[in-house]
Amino acid sequence: MKIFLALSMLLGASTSFAELAVDIQNKSYLCEKKTDSLFHCQSGANSILVTKIAMGYAAFQKNSDGFPEMKWISKVVDNGKVLFEIPKMNFAGMEGIYKTPESKAGKLISANSIVSNLKDIDDDLARQFIAESKSFIDREAAPKPKIRILADDKKFDCVRGEDRKLTEEEKKYEAEYNTKLQCNFYACKGSNGEKILSFVPVSSDFASPYFLNLKGTQTELRFNGLKVVEPDNQKEAPIYDIPAWNGAGYTASPLDENLFVPSQFENNKSAFSFFTNPMTESMREGALSRCAGNNDVTKLIAEEKKIAETFQQGLVNAELSHYLTLVNGQVISVFVDAKKAQGLGCRYDGMILSKDAEKHIEFLQKAKPKPIAKYLTEEEVQDLFQQAKNMADIPFGYKYDGCYARAHVMARRFEAMGIPVEKVWIKGSLFVPGTDVQWNYHVAPVINVKTKNGDIKKYVIDPSLTAKAVTVDGWVESMGKKVKGGVVETPYPFPVNVANFQRTAVAFSSSDVYVPDNDEKRSEAENMALAIQTMKEYTEALNEKNQNENEYENENQHVRPDVI
Repeated sequence: MKIFLALSMLLGASTSFAELAVDIQNKSYLCEKKTDSLFHCQSGANSILVTKIAMGYAAFQKNSDGFPEMKWISKVVDNGKVLFEIPKMNFAGMEGIYKTPESKAGKLISANSIVSNLKDIDDDLARQFIAESKSFIDREAAPKPKIRILADDKKFDCVRGEDRKLTEEEKKYEAEYNTKLQCNFYACKGSNGEKILSFVPVSSDFASPYFLNLKGTQTELRFNGLKVVEPDNQKEAPIYDIPAWNGAGYTASPLDENLFVPSQFENNKSAFSFFTNPMTESMREGALSRCAGNNDVTKLIAEEKKIAETFQQGLVNAELSHYLTLVNGQVISVFVDAKKAQGLGCRYDGMILSKDAEKHIEFLQKAKPKPIAKYLTEEEVQDLFQQAKNMADIPFGYKYDGCYARAHVMARRFEAMGIPVEKVWIKGSLFVPGTDVQWNYHVAPVINVKTKNGDIKKYVIDPSLTAKAVTVDGWVESMGKKVKGGVVETPYPFPVNVANFQRTAVAFSSSDVYVPDNDEKRSEAENMALAIQTMKEYTEALNEKNQNENEYENENQHVRPDVI
C-alpha cells in the first residue's frame, strides 16, 4: 500500500511538472515549451530540439557520434491535449527494408535538412545544430574527383567528368536552393574492360546513384547492391552503401509489369524501363547536360544517348494492345505488348477485356458516344463557343485543374439547348500554350458539325485553351508536344500509360462520363454537384490570383521612372 501511494505521488508530481511530452521512435520525452511550436527536451546529457515543420513535427539531436540528425515525431501532447499524432500503420513484413548502412550521403541529407528546417529559428540550440551541419556540408559535399564502386565482389575505379559552365540563371538557382549543378557522372573501369557510366550525385540532388554497364540493348542497370567509397579512405564511412534488394516485403503490383515490356526487350526490363520512362527522361537529360569537355565521361554519355534512342525507337515501333482490367474495383485501361496480350480476355470494341472487366460492360456501353441526330453549322458552332466563353461562373482562366468540371457543366447546358454533345479526352505529355502548366490529360465538349460541302467534322468547345471552336486535330495541336509515336485514337477509356509508349491518346465518350476513372457508382446528380462545387472553388482561386497580380502592377506603377 505504501509503495502504491509513493508511486501515485511520484506520478502525480511528474504529471504536474510535465506539461509537454513528445514521442520519438516509441520513446517519450519531457519537454520545456519555448514557444507554441518550439520545445527543448532532454535525453540524459543530450539536448533535443523539437519544432513544427511543413509535414508535422521533427526532433533534432546529436547521435552517438556527436553528429546532429533529424528524427520524425509520432506524437506531441500539451497539457493532456494531443497537438499532433501520426496514425499507426501496419508495416508487417516491411521491417528492415528501409534501413540502410551508415553513409556520408545519408549524413549530408540529414545535414541539409537541419539547415533548411532550422535556418529561420531564433534559438541557440538551433544555431548550434546549423553551424555543425554546415561545417560537415562544407567538408564533405564537394564531389570526389575519384571514387571506387564495389559491386558483386568486383571493384571499379571511376573518374568524374568536367563541369559545364553555368548560365547566370543556373547560378541564381544554386544560391536560392542551396545546391550545386555539376557533372555527377563518372567513367569507371573494371578488370574485364567493361564500359561503365555511373551517376553518383551529391546529397542535395536527393537522387540515387546508378550504375550502367553499356552493352547496347543488353545494357545492365543497377540501383542497389552498390557501395561507393573513396579509394584512399576506405576505412571511413562509404559515400553510399546500398545493399542488394530483391523486393521482399513489397506487395506485388496488381498488374503484371512484364506486360508493358515489348517482347524484344524481354531480357532487359530494368534498362528498358529506365530509358523509356517519360517521368525521368527530362531529369536524366538535365543531369547529362551538366558535363562538358572531350573525355571518357562525355564519350560514354554519347554512347548512352545512342542506346537510349535505340530503346525509345523500339518502344515507338512496338505493337500494342488496348487492355482493360479491374484493379481495386476500378476499371483500368492500359497499353500492353500485343504478343503478351494474347489470352488475357475477350475482345470488345477494339479492346481486350479481362474476366473482371467484362462485369462492367454496362458502364463501357454507357461511355460510348451516342448516335448523332442533329448537326450544327460552322457559324452556329462558333456562336456556341462565344456563349460558352461568356459563362461567368466557369473559370476558364484557371488552367491548373478543373477541365472535367468545366466540360460537364458546358455539356449539360448545351444539351439543355437541344444540342447533342460528346466529350473528347486527350492523354499524354501535354503543354498549355503561353504558360508553364502541364497536363497529363484534358477533356472538353465536342459538337458534330456539318460543313458547307456536306462533310461531318467534330469541333471542340474549349475557351480554356483556344480563341474559337476548333477541330479535334487543331485542339490536339494546341497542346502539342511532339512525341515519337504520334497521336493515336483509342476507344474510351484511354490507356493511362500511353505516355510511357511515346504516344498521345485521343478518345471520345458520351457526355455522361465525368472523370477518367470508373465513376459508374456516382449518379448524374452527384457528378453535377461535384462539378458546380469545383467551379466555385476555382473561380475564387482565379479571382484571388487576378487580384494579387493587379495589386502587384499597381504598386509598380508608383515607382518613379528615374529610380528604376
